[in-house]
Amino acid sequence: MFIDSHIYLTYSSFEGTVPCIVGSKEMERIKYMDRLQLIKKFRDNDILLCIEPGIDLESNYKILELANQYPDSLFPAIGVHPIRAPQTKWSKRKELLSLADNPSVIAIGELGLDYHYKRLKQHRIRQKMWFAWQLKLAEKSHLPMILHIRLADTDTIKILRHHKNKLNGGVCHCFNKGSDIAKIYCL
Repeated sequence: MFIDSHIYLTYSSFEGTVPCIVGSKEMERIKYMDRLQLIKKFRDNDILLCIEPGIDLESNYKILELANQYPDSLFPAIGVHPIRAPQTKWSKRKELLSLADNPSVIAIGELGLDYHYKRLKQHRIRQKMWFAWQLKLAEKSHLPMILHIRLADTDTIKILRHHKNKLNGGVCHCFNKGSDIAKIYCL
């Protein structure tokens, strides 16, 4: 059995049909599938569970809706992606707190810091605020995290160390450095 630990079935492209490459490397072909067909294809190939991370508030609602439709296949993580943090109103954290109380939620994420794109200083400050708050949400909810870290390892490690004794594990699905940094994230 396999688990897809990071899928985006809430994307609007799955509302209709999307191209999927199927078949062996020699016989690759494009087949168009909608969300239900894709989930069935996963099951047929022993990918029985998918974890869907939140990107913004709208996607979190959609994730919970889809998790109700596919309770044996799709498991929600609730969060605000670091790239979306600067434009997410700080007052919306109460909404996220409420969404995280849903019993089907298995993780908090996608959270972290992303310095890949040029940002104003206040954008990075907002990312840090959302990151620290979501770490506290993971602690309060006793849930693991799905971390997204891009070109921001120094600030991320500083924040994670501040919360170290309160974390419930998780996965760092994205970071840019080598094995030395990966070892730090595993602590």
